Amino acid sequence: MAQVPYSAAMHRRARRLLLDLDMRRPPRPRSETTDLTLAELLDESLGADALIARLAPR
Repeated sequence: MAQVPYSAAMHRRARRLLLDLDMRRPPRPRSETTDLTLAELLDESLGADALIARLAPR
């Protein structure tokens, strides 16, 4: 089984590509605080969509 070694250069390149993406729309405003607990934020069963929905301003 072939393995791809992790390198800091790969990480930097991927990060630069991600930050250079042009999303063509401004980000939505976010609240400075949240009612989520640390346990809820770390819970992997919550899912990204549910987490984003819970963090949306009301």
